[in-house]
Amino acid sequence: MLVGANLTLLLGPQSRLALAVNTLVRQQRGVLSQGGLRALPARLSQPLVRRNLDPNEPLDARREAFSEDTEGPTFLSAVSFLGPPHTSLGERELLPEAERWLAALGELTPSSHVVLTIDRLPAFFLASGSASLERSVRATPWETLYELNWADLVDEILVALPDCRLTVLTPQAASVRSPKTLEVLFGDAAKTLPDPYALLRAMITETGHVVLDRVLAEGTPKSETLEELHASFSPQPDTSEVESRLGMDKLTQTLLNQRFEEDLEVIQNMSGIEVI
Repeated sequence: MLVGANLTLLLGPQSRLALAVNTLVRQQRGVLSQGGLRALPARLSQPLVRRNLDPNEPLDARREAFSEDTEGPTFLSAVSFLGPPHTSLGERELLPEAERWLAALGELTPSSHVVLTIDRLPAFFLASGSASLERSVRATPWETLYELNWADLVDEILVALPDCRLTVLTPQAASVRSPKTLEVLFGDAAKTLPDPYALLRAMITETGHVVLDRVLAEGTPKSETLEELHASFSPQPDTSEVESRLGMDKLTQTLLNQRFEEDLEVIQNMSGIEVI
């Protein structure tokens, strides 16, 4: 069997959605284990992956060790694998450390299921609460920010791991379609989770939780209802907060949000990628 054939690897980066998935794994790993899935949150999974990437060790030995570490169905939430939050912008690149780490990962486990969480740049830059990242964004010209895109990162993943199965999660669709997203992430073990709408719940306010519970009490909700709920109760930083923390005026924010939609369309048109 190819190394990583039973592995789902959440590479992040640290968007709100990625952090929500990591929290779910941390809280429910025992339940997922009952469903036959070994699921590790970032504090456990990232050291496991990193120790098998040491170039001073023979590749065959590292592959064998990693295969043993991930024997059986395994989910690793490595949300900082592509770089910690403060390195998420630099050298005119989004995630400038990604190419190096992806190349090392491609040697180790070319056939795993890779999950990438993307978001609009203003929301992404604020998600981790990293003051150093926010300073970097404020010091970056808007023209440079506009050139940054997620499609380049998807290309880098496909080059480094050409045999992987790649899923790209977007914050709205992945949370609104929470039962489907959990199945994609955790396979059959998702059925053991107590709340199939856990991701949607993680992305909305407490008031939204009350409304969601009311909707669920009436039966399986329509997707339109969940979309409306997400739109109404998903907390988003307002334009003044984004400008204060990131130095982006309203026009820049609008342009970057539009650029995300264009970027997402490019990714959706790439062959062999599941986008949720």
